[in-house]
Amino acid sequence: MYKMMLFAVMLLGTSAVQAGDGTVIDEVLAGYQAEGVGSFSAEHGKEMWIAKHEGPLGLDGNPSGEAFKIRRDDEPRSRSCQTCHGTDLSLPGKHWRTGKLINPMSPKAKPVEVDEDDGPRFSDKAKIEKWFLRNCKWTVGRECTGQEKGDLLSFLRNQ
Repeated sequence: MYKMMLFAVMLLGTSAVQAGDGTVIDEVLAGYQAEGVGSFSAEHGKEMWIAKHEGPLGLDGNPSGEAFKIRRDDEPRSRSCQTCHGTDLSLPGKHWRTGKLINPMSPKAKPVEVDEDDGPRFSDKAKIEKWFLRNCKWTVGRECTGQEKGDLLSFLRNQ
């Protein structure tokens, strides 16, 4: 039993170190590179992070009348990543509607234990993709491209 617990602690410690040293981010970025995107720009990622978007966009990149019909009255008309995550990425964010705390986006910041399964930021490739899908659709009104996700990750990893 003791050996099994020791192994589990070592395994968990390894995944935390892996997240802290950016290995998972490197793997995700390599996946985007394999899709044929260009080189990543942390500066462009920062511009995307602070950019304001006016409601959902249609497939043509223009605001969709249909999408605006389903917009909630209390939903922000203009939104950015900062709407929920804030401007200081070392601090927790707050969901605009529910008020639920969101762990800091900085990989260097300590999680605030929002959920039991929260680990170090950017330590799980599936979670990275899940949150990009959900947040890009809400913020930009579409899925982000591999280039956009790579630029954002390049920006966030250095915060």
